[in-house]
Amino acid sequence: MELFVLTVPDDMKGEHDILLSLFEEGLPVLHVRKPGYGREQYENWISCIPEKYHKCLVLHNYWDLANKYAVKGIHGCSEDFPVKNRSRSCSCHSFNELLQLTHNYDYCFLSPVFNSISKKGYRAAFSHSDLSKFLMHYGSRISVVALGGIDEANIMQVREMGFDGAAVLGALWENSGRDAVVNFNKMREILCKTPVC
Repeated sequence: MELFVLTVPDDMKGEHDILLSLFEEGLPVLHVRKPGYGREQYENWISCIPEKYHKCLVLHNYWDLANKYAVKGIHGCSEDFPVKNRSRSCSCHSFNELLQLTHNYDYCFLSPVFNSISKKGYRAAFSHSDLSKFLMHYGSRISVVALGGIDEANIMQVREMGFDGAAVLGALWENSGRDAVVNFNKMREILCKTPVC
């Protein structure tokens, strides 16, 4: 199972330094989610990531930058958005949304699985038994990645419910990301059952 990380949506002091440490620890996929950024600000943010790690980035905005920076993929794009040799992902918030997806996506975030850490009051939308049943019958149409409220205490439940991966945000970035690397390594170890997947 893969462990995905999402950026904080706003500016955060020292964010790039923390991300560099995460990449050095083996972070495979970083979703660059900066909804308030204009194109120039978004591109400047990307250019602060060392080029060798661009292959780990998934862009949530300005998808045409995918080729310029040779990133891993794009997220949230319409199915007919032209992109070659890049992963495609999207977000769903119900089983019906997932069932309506076509094979044009490599994976999808399903959220919120647990009560959100970063969005106070954003509550889990599914029972764990319903998630397990759905994922058992959903098969391998598109990989389904759990998102929402995932931390060290509940990440093993993600595996047990049958998800293909887990995506984290609040558990890494709370307290200004001071414990991001430690928390990432703990969660990866639990998820993979070994220190390195």
